[in-house]
Amino acid sequence: MPVQVLVTKAGRRIFRDARGRFISKVKYELERRRGPGGRFLTKTAAGRQRGVEQYLRAQLGAPPAGKTWMSIASKYPDRFTDYLEGLS
Repeated sequence: MPVQVLVTKAGRRIFRDARGRFISKVKYELERRRGPGGRFLTKTAAGRQRGVEQYLRAQLGAPPAGKTWMSIASKYPDRFTDYLEGLS
């Protein structure tokens, strides 16, 4: 995961990048919108991508370590057509 959120004991949220450096909340939100290949996505496209990932996690459980269901589904689209038919 390129960016992460940590919650302190006091409930404060701290944002870090992949190198472990502190970043702002705005920078964190921008990094969350990166798509495959490092390109920035629009808010709607990023939201849809997160929504599909959440849907697949709810249906199939957690993906294998270091993978996402979106990356697996893009490699094997014929195997995931039944799961993704209901999504629009």
